[in-house]
Parts: sequence; C-alpha cells; structure tokens
Amino acid sequence: MMPRFGSNDPWRALWQIVVGDYTLGLLLLALALALLLAAWLPQTSAGEAAVDVDWQAEVERRWGGEAWFDAVRSPLQALGAFFVADAAWFRLLLAFLALALFARLIDRAEASWVGRRIDAPPEETAWKGVEGTFEALVARLRRWRFRIATVNQEGEAEQARETPSNERSRLVRADRWPWGELGPMLVYLGGLVVLLGAAITARWGWQMGPLPLTAGESIALGHGSNLTLQLEELAQDGQRGVGKIWRDGDTLVGTGDLAQGRPLAGGGVGAYLVGSGPGLRVRATSSDAQVLGLALGPDTETREELVLAFTEDEPLYQLGVPDAKLVLLLTIRGLVGVDALPQVQVFESGSGELIVDQDASVDTMLKVDGVSINLTSIPYAQIRVVNDPGAFGSQLGVILLMAGAVLWALWPPRRLWLRRRPDVSGPSGKVEVAGDVGGLPPLGELASRPAQPNGSEV
Repeated sequence: MMPRFGSNDPWRALWQIVVGDYTLGLLLLALALALLLAAWLPQTSAGEAAVDVDWQAEVERRWGGEAWFDAVRSPLQALGAFFVADAAWFRLLLAFLALALFARLIDRAEASWVGRRIDAPPEETAWKGVEGTFEALVARLRRWRFRIATVNQEGEAEQARETPSNERSRLVRADRWPWGELGPMLVYLGGLVVLLGAAITARWGWQMGPLPLTAGESIALGHGSNLTLQLEELAQDGQRGVGKIWRDGDTLVGTGDLAQGRPLAGGGVGAYLVGSGPGLRVRATSSDAQVLGLALGPDTETREELVLAFTEDEPLYQLGVPDAKLVLLLTIRGLVGVDALPQVQVFESGSGELIVDQDASVDTMLKVDGVSINLTSIPYAQIRVVNDPGAFGSQLGVILLMAGAVLWALWPPRRLWLRRRPDVSGPSGKVEVAGDVGGLPPLGELASRPAQPNGSEV
C-alpha cells in the first residue's frame, strides 16, 4: 500500500516549502533559462508576430532552410518562446518568484524579531566543547563585531558591559545585529521592488520609434500623453542635437541636449538618439521667383517645402509639382550614412517622359522648363521615445539588492551562545558553544566529539 502523506500542521509544511532554498533556487534557474531563451531567439510582441516583417526577416536570416528549426518552430511559437516577455508562463514565473521573495522576507523578519528575544537556545540544541577561557572568547566575539548579551540569575538578557562580571553568568548570547539580519532582508526587498518596477512598466509603459526627425521638426507622441517632441537643432553628423518636449503644445516640460547616451527627459518620458541618416530638403520656384507647391501624392495637400528622411523602410520618394506638371523620383540605394545622396529623376506628369536623370550633389539646383528645383542635403536623427514609469522602482530595487548582498557577504547573520562547562569552574575552565558556528573564524580547538545537551560528552 502506498503511504499517505501526513502532517500535523500542513500550513506550516506549505510555508516551509515556499520559503525553502530549493524553491528559490528552482525559480531563479527557471528565470535564467527563460532569459537565455529570450537572448537566443529573436523577440517580438505576442500581437505582432504575424505582421512584424523585421522579426520574420531576422528569423529567416538565422535559420532559413534549417530542417530542424522548421520542425521545432511551431512548438516554440505555441510556447511563446518568440515573445517571452508577453508569455503567460513567464509572467506566472515572475509571480511565483515575487511570492517566494515576499515569504522569505517575512520569514527572515519574523526570525530576527523572535531571535532577539530568545535568551537561550532550544533545549535540544547540541553543544560543542571549545578550548579557552570564557572571558577571552567573549572578548574575541566582540572583536568580530558581535553584540554580546549576558543572562542574569533570573534568566533575563541584558546588554553586557565592556568587562562583564561573567563569573556570575553561565550563559552569553552573541549575535550580529542589526547588520547581520538586515543583509538578507534587503536582498529580498530589493528583488521585490525590481519585480514591482518591471510590472508597472509592463502595465503602463510604452515606447515608440525610432522616429526620423530633422532639425525643426516636431511629432506628437500620442498614447494619451498630450506630449510633443521637437528637434530644435541637429549637428551635421547627426550625432548631437537640442530637443524640447511640450505638453499640450504650449507648456515646456523638458529641454536639453540630445546625444548618444544622453537622453532628453521630460513629462515622464525619455527621448534617446539611437541613430542618424540622410535627409533632403526640397523647394521649387518658378521663373518669376514664385514658390511652387510640392505634394507627396495626388490626394495630399501641397506644401512650399518638403523635408524627406531616407530610411531602410522608405528609401524612395515620389513627389509632384502640380503647377509645373512635373514628377520627381528620389531614390537612395544602400544607405551608408548622413552624407548619402539620392538619385534624381524628373518626369513630365502627362506623358511620363524622362527629362532628368542624375545623382544629386550636396546642394543641387535643377532647372526644368523654367522651374528651379532646390535639393539640399540634411541629416536626420533616429529618436526612440520611452515611457518607463517603473524605472525608478527598478533602480531603487537594484540598489537595495546590491547593498543587501554586500552586507550579507561582510556581516552574515550569526547567532550563538556560550556557556561554561557545567562540570568545570574557575576562569580557566572549558567553554561550550552552540548556534551558528559554521563559517566563523575558529573560536578555538573544537572538541572532536560534541557534548550532549546536558553538558556531558558523548
């Protein structure tokens, strides 16, 4: 017959499983494997896997034609391996990790609170004999930054003086407080704050871009933020600029330099310069110096000036000069930098006859049937805008976690008791020790055989 699991206190048994080292270790291992999977496989969002062309191209570039990958791709996609951050199992894993950290924090705090009020070890504690005098060992513990409390005749603990009258005391409690207990609690608290910050960002955060902007351009950020990003200035190499962030179009909430590694912050968002590329400013005038309107399509409104940004997704522009019945085709092949120049073709809109076919220079003036077309090369900046409301919490959590790890390493939590051997008296008598002795510098030569709780050797 299969034995049945039994427990007098099932809730306590469950609590011990939740706060156990094996539980935390398994959760951290699963998290590490999930992050490794996300680093190995190209990632996209759960709702955009079918339409994300860049993601599909990256998958095809890495494993296109591989028979083994074609066999496992469908199971991996069903598992959510290509969008780990959005997968239900990953969020459930983070929830279990947060539960384990919270339980360990409560358990450690409760143990510290109770431990400070325990004047003697449990009756079943095994004692070990230590060579040396009682006074010398107490002094050594003080040098190791232990807090010393003696137990008086009534069994109550009191803070020991620098030279306690240990002749009258048979028991001393030594612990590292508060630093020894604070280290692990800060580690667990820091981990919880990091997870909380990540959850806030996942729920309310957003990002957009990269956005191609030239000097003087503005773009509404949307997402209900009522914010507008304006690129006021941009260096010729596209690596430095000055930007502003406006709220409701008239309230300045952020201004400053914009460069690689130097984001522009304001209104709860951060604007990051992540790249640059070639752009073009186009104007057209008639023979009598009248400005002619330019349109990017037959149904679009004409403008006196157009600013074009050539990107990998949009390397070609077709624009018309309706009043002159001309069509311009501007193309850049193989984008290499902000100095790249387009090929210019001019057609007659009625017949489609090719009139001009040439490469543009830095400043090109084309004259076609009395119309002057000015093409000026300008750079544009690629800017990514991020709203990360949980960033402060995540950063604070990392600081708490690191501080706790340092404290835990330098002052690991220890609590132990010393007492004179019951059968030996005098200042030169042997001493017994119990508690968290492991990992400490040697108090003396430990006896090869532990003593029984009543003090007699085995």
